[in-house]
Amino acid sequence: MFGFLAVKMVMAMALAFLLVLLPCFFMGRKEKPQKDRQPCPIRRGMGKRKASVWALLAAGFLLAGFWRGGLALEWHIREQQMDLDKTQQRVWGTVISVKESGEYRILLLQDCACTPRSKRAEGEEAGSGKRLERLQVYLECGKGRPKIGSRIQAEGEVNRFDAPKNPGEFDYRSYYRTQKLNYRMFAVAWKETGSSYSRAGEFLYLCSGYARQILGQVADPEDAGIFQAAILGEKGRLDSGIRKLYQKSGIAHLLAISGLHLSLVSAAAYGTLRKLGTGYGKAGIAGCLFLAAYAVMTGASPSVVRAFIMASCGFLASYLGRSYDLLSALGLSAVLLLWDNPYRLCQSGMQLSFGAVAGIGISAELYGKKAYEPHKGMGSAVWQSLAASGSMQLVTLPVVLRHFFQFPLYGIFLNLLVVPLMGIVVASGTAGIVLGSFSLEAGRFAAGGGHVVLKLYECLCRLWECLPGSCLILGQPTPYQMMAGFGAQAAAFCLVKQGRRRRAAAAAAVSALLLLPFPLKGMEVTFLDVGQGDGICIRTQDRTVLVDGGSTDQKRLGENRLEPFLKSKGISAVDYAVVSHGDQDHISGLLYLMEEGEVAVRHLVLPAAGKGDEVYARLEGLAKRKGTEVSWMGRGDKISFGRLRIRCLYPGAEGREAGMRAAEDRNGHSLVLRVDYGDFHMLLTGDMTGEGEASLLRQEREGAGGAAETELAGIQVLKVAHHGSRYSTGKEWLDEVRPVWAVISYGEGNRYGHPGEEVLKNLSERRVQVMETGKSGAVSVRTDGERVWWSLWAGKN
Repeated sequence: MFGFLAVKMVMAMALAFLLVLLPCFFMGRKEKPQKDRQPCPIRRGMGKRKASVWALLAAGFLLAGFWRGGLALEWHIREQQMDLDKTQQRVWGTVISVKESGEYRILLLQDCACTPRSKRAEGEEAGSGKRLERLQVYLECGKGRPKIGSRIQAEGEVNRFDAPKNPGEFDYRSYYRTQKLNYRMFAVAWKETGSSYSRAGEFLYLCSGYARQILGQVADPEDAGIFQAAILGEKGRLDSGIRKLYQKSGIAHLLAISGLHLSLVSAAAYGTLRKLGTGYGKAGIAGCLFLAAYAVMTGASPSVVRAFIMASCGFLASYLGRSYDLLSALGLSAVLLLWDNPYRLCQSGMQLSFGAVAGIGISAELYGKKAYEPHKGMGSAVWQSLAASGSMQLVTLPVVLRHFFQFPLYGIFLNLLVVPLMGIVVASGTAGIVLGSFSLEAGRFAAGGGHVVLKLYECLCRLWECLPGSCLILGQPTPYQMMAGFGAQAAAFCLVKQGRRRRAAAAAAVSALLLLPFPLKGMEVTFLDVGQGDGICIRTQDRTVLVDGGSTDQKRLGENRLEPFLKSKGISAVDYAVVSHGDQDHISGLLYLMEEGEVAVRHLVLPAAGKGDEVYARLEGLAKRKGTEVSWMGRGDKISFGRLRIRCLYPGAEGREAGMRAAEDRNGHSLVLRVDYGDFHMLLTGDMTGEGEASLLRQEREGAGGAAETELAGIQVLKVAHHGSRYSTGKEWLDEVRPVWAVISYGEGNRYGHPGEEVLKNLSERRVQVMETGKSGAVSVRTDGERVWWSLWAGKN
């Protein structure tokens, strides 16, 4: 309940802050006197307002924010309480959008009614069934397409969107909540229940599809993907390498429909009408209608809607003869978007869009007061561009680090080069669509200009990649760090306004330093939820050790879970990557890191008993090509730095038999590691078998020479072997190890039946507290060498 109240408070406060900007709408700055423009009389009277009036307004806005935030929260709770996850449903809804993604068409249904498939006759709409505001439906492309605006019936399994299982992992559930979605359906059948549909919506959909088809014919596949993303908002055909390259260089915003693109379109439409002699009013109305249609056709993302509202404010200001104030228009668009759905406050796209424009607006405000100019001899245009770009980068820095964990150091300069040329790309792609409708050759000629610019972009990005520190992995700041960073930014801008540039620069530097991760005290071990597999990250203040990192059911583990986790912790390089054995459920993510990941691996450790297996030869060859050191570990070998010591207990490297059967049964030579940090002791067992447990027990007892305790004594945390398989973790083993806590890493609903009931019973009988990644997501344990703290990721979401 406290979490819900906290969300409600945050939404209310944020919305109230933005609502305060509403009275400033059309209270623009005074410009040089013009015959057809009069300064706003409200602006002149603002200085005479009493503080009590503004206090009452703020209180009213605060109450309005609470009320709207409460409604949004009630909607979310109501739909979650329907408990439709993993149920078979029959749904009726109105189609408001259709997108194509691979072999599926993704429908967005509105005003949905649903009922269990077994409780209602086919064709009868549920008048009293459960109601959903929206539902996302996946249809196979071979099953036809409903028209936009039509009412359809669909049947299939309904699921909730996935919540993140690990730190740094993308939160699909929160993302779709910003689109008023809590559930999705994979439909096995559908049909239209009426003949009516939206002719305007269907026309825009067909126009988008036709434009996409023309671009695919007049441009190279790589260029066509960028054109479609930048002009039509379709990212399904965007080359993954280009997307990653742009993101790393800090120009990924060029691949989305944003205010930049919409401003180009609006300027073209409005400017053309004005040159043709159309009045301000008619040109503004026509421009608004055109922009509205274009926004709907391209998906109406928050950044597009924001740009549309701000452009409409500009048209209206021109018609009324008022000066246009960017920050006031920005405030109005924020109020309207958040009033429609307060959850948009958490969307990275909206935060970046509004942050970038706010930075530019603040820069323009300060530059207009000559606060930026160091001396009159400097080129005004260059200095203004640098100030705007720097201000934009500073304001968006907390958001960038919060969602992407890294910062393109030279992005401010690269954007100065590429943004002015984006108009050529948009114009070239648009001309390619128009001319390509009559002649494909003419369309290819028109798209050639954009092709040259896009190749220039790629060359510049490749060049920027070669610079030292081109992309800094800094980790994910906490919400408190973000607030502190924004506070320092506000102080910096105030100091600039007062002309104190040195102090302003210091405050800006402080705002960036406040976002850096706090130094880790002690040791932290995170058992990642990798699905059916193992992935364990051991961190101290200055070292990182990764033990395994693979999965059999998460095909993009390295890209979607392992690397984002490392980046979120500010880890740019793994000091040691230890492979317990070479099965895919232990190395698939590690292979991604070494082949194409952005997090480096400095030292690779392989099991000595597995020498001769081709999987280790592949890993060794890959490591050598990347300049990674390789070593082989067997019983008695250790890794140590500071208070941390990792020692291999099993198996020995001398066992030729283990090497002979390595490829047939890699579990047999799985490394067993004892991790010590002060008085904290942990045992990592990989996929050790029951035979391996018995063998290790014999070795330890023989090595102890009659001593009361072996190397297996004093263990506090046990990583249960082989994902909780019933063939491991026997009674004799547990009686010897006697752990206090145990962690089982497995995938929920796996086909192997892990963890075995017998294993859970053995642990329960010995009063071992068990944590399971399949239930709680990532499991973390932190210690200072004496005390121990546990945290479960599921408890944070």
